Amino acid sequence: MRRAPRCRLPRRKAVAKFALGSLLASAITACVVHTHVPDAALPGSFTNDGRLEAMLSVHAFYLWPAGDFPREVRPISLVDAAKYLASDVAHEGNRFAWSRRRRAIGQIAAAGIDRKEFRAALGILGVDPKSIEKALRREQARLGHPMTLAERAAFAADLPEVAGPVVDCLSGWTNLLVTVSPASAPHAAYTVKIDVPRTVGETAKAIDPQSWDNCSKFFCPPERTYLAYLDANNNPVMDPALPPGLNYCGRTLFEWFTCSLADCAHTTFQNLLSVSAYYNPATHYQVNYGLRRFLKGSVDGWKPEDVKIIVDAGQLWAEPNATGTGTTVYADKTVVFENEFVTGVYNGALQVMQGELAGELAEMACCAIGSTPPTQCPP
Repeated sequence: MRRAPRCRLPRRKAVAKFALGSLLASAITACVVHTHVPDAALPGSFTNDGRLEAMLSVHAFYLWPAGDFPREVRPISLVDAAKYLASDVAHEGNRFAWSRRRRAIGQIAAAGIDRKEFRAALGILGVDPKSIEKALRREQARLGHPMTLAERAAFAADLPEVAGPVVDCLSGWTNLLVTVSPASAPHAAYTVKIDVPRTVGETAKAIDPQSWDNCSKFFCPPERTYLAYLDANNNPVMDPALPPGLNYCGRTLFEWFTCSLADCAHTTFQNLLSVSAYYNPATHYQVNYGLRRFLKGSVDGWKPEDVKIIVDAGQLWAEPNATGTGTTVYADKTVVFENEFVTGVYNGALQVMQGELAGELAEMACCAIGSTPPTQCPP
């Protein structure tokens, strides 16, 4: 029998509590901002930035369907986002794009299926808004109580006419439930849960922190998440990689988070995290991480000292699902800045980024990690 590492990991449902200060109401005042012409999402030119721009815009309309975006949120139009996502699906049979399309349809249908632009976007993405609307009404009647926005999005994304035939993990995931902290919160946080049709062991390889730069649009291209130490000049130096998805305790991970778009205020952060991972093939895979040291960061409109992170903590958990047909994956993450006004003023952009970071667990948990990790961003 494999023994667990000596470090003691908290149970999944144990959530750390942070003593956080309050924010002035003026720091979170929203105003209507018009959409803009795509900077990166140009049809026919499929890039990491373009895919991010399209998905971030979907999240913006999901959170603020009336278009009353916070000041720092400036999406492209929902129709432009849908055109890009639909074209990407057709581009060389991109399966990751198929998964993103599903997520976009779910959010668009959940938040505004009665709105003209939302219905137009659904048509561009290849589904009938009337059919989805009827299905949502039937499910609402069956349940006998109101569905949450996240539940509506999950239900719509799983409809056969949306998911299509199950040919791989990216078309076979189900029950994607995402929550993101509101703009009034003094922190940026998310929780996410999803079922994927693959084993816990294969899922563990994909969600291992060493694999984030292989499978997440925010951390690619490799190498941007790796086991490391600081040299005499306080520069991160790569340690030898460990087999992803297996046990390691109390290690240090370098992470370089980037969203190089005006849509997310050209955000970049470099941190050292304390990371521990535990895998028991019979029960579960678990990762816990917390901030060991903030290295540097930048956000449009803020001084470097204002965007210093004091909390960057989270966990990932994978276990056999209830039906025995795959794996249920959970994740949560909380970020707090030393200057709490940054969180309040900047939280609209953080909400959008956190929403996509959570939602892309659908692609991350399905990402293939072989004996030789990928060296390119996922498509």
